[in-house]
Amino acid sequence: MQDHIRDLLSRFQYIEQLRETAVFRILFGGEDVNQVMTDLGIHSGYTIRSWVQLYRQKMQTGLLTLPAMKQAQKRDMAALQQRNEELEKTLHQAN
Repeated sequence: MQDHIRDLLSRFQYIEQLRETAVFRILFGGEDVNQVMTDLGIHSGYTIRSWVQLYRQKMQTGLLTLPAMKQAQKRDMAALQQRNEELEKTLHQAN
């Protein structure tokens, strides 16, 4: 009987990494809550929505910050900025 109760309780306890993955996919990846829920094996959309709301509140109050960019991301960002400048110049010249 205790094993059954332990299984039920653990079913609804998610590790922080899973929570962050779900929230980041929704907030920054623009993914649908139902798709994330299915992909990650989370049993309730309400649970994910509450995590998203909590993370939004933490970001607004400064209690949560985004992790620093990795070197590859910085290189990609620099390439995107350069491309954006090129496109803006081309657009300006076309006008």
